[in-house]
Parts: sequence; structure tokens; C-alpha cells
Amino acid sequence: MNHLRPHPFFALPLAAAALLALAACGGHSRGSSDSSSSSSTIQTAPVSSSVAAQDVSGTWSTTLEGVVLGTTTFSMASNGSLSGSLKTDTGDTGTISGHVSGTEAEYTVSFKTKSYLASVTFSDTNNASGSLVDALGHLHSMTLAR
Repeated sequence: MNHLRPHPFFALPLAAAALLALAACGGHSRGSSDSSSSSSTIQTAPVSSSVAAQDVSGTWSTTLEGVVLGTTTFSMASNGSLSGSLKTDTGDTGTISGHVSGTEAEYTVSFKTKSYLASVTFSDTNNASGSLVDALGHLHSMTLAR
């Protein structure tokens, strides 16, 4: 399996994608899908928490299953909203939207016709690990490092 190329996420019904998002974040029901949307992008709901969100803005080297995937650039608002991009080593660029609460982030990476769900925990200001859900519903270990 080539982990450097995104899989078509739209092959999954949105309801199945929502269940996969729950699996990706350990069963916590923080993500939701918008079944009325006609795009392939899965919407993530803001995480409510009294813990201040760790600022994760900046550039991160991203690996998937131990293989370099590319570079992720995050921009975080004061309310924890997350935006940015993921540029793969194969030249594809996806947009990122999501939310950070405390040291946890949940976001969607959307390419032109493909989307993925990601859930990561930042262990410190320079490292994070978590999971990415592909089009087949498989969880892949993912790490981020500055």
C-alpha cells in the first residue's frame, strides 16, 4: 500500500465516516458529520473544554506509518479553531480545518476529491502522535514533529 497518496474518502457514506471518526479518537464523541452536505468533507465539531488550547501554529514534519508523508502547516486562532495545509512529498496539497482543545486536535484534511480525518495528541510543543482514517476505514499511526 502506498501511504504517500491519499485514498478517495468519498467512497464511504458519511454515516460510516462519522463512526470511523469516533474510532480514531478512542470512542469519544467529539466529531460529527453533516449528512446534508454534498461535498466529501467531513465536518468536525468544536471540542468544548475548560483547558486552554496549546498553540500548535507552525510547520510540522508529518509521517504516516513511519513513512514521511509531507509537511503540515497549522494556523490556530485564539478560540482553538485550526486551519492550514498538508503538502505531501508527491506534490498534492490539502487544506486543514478543525479544532484544538488542550493538547488534543481533531481535523479534516481535504484534497480536491478526497478527505481524511485526523486525531492527534501533542505530547509537548514539538511532538504529536495520533491516527489518520483512510478511505477504507483503516486507522494509520501518524506523527508530527517540528
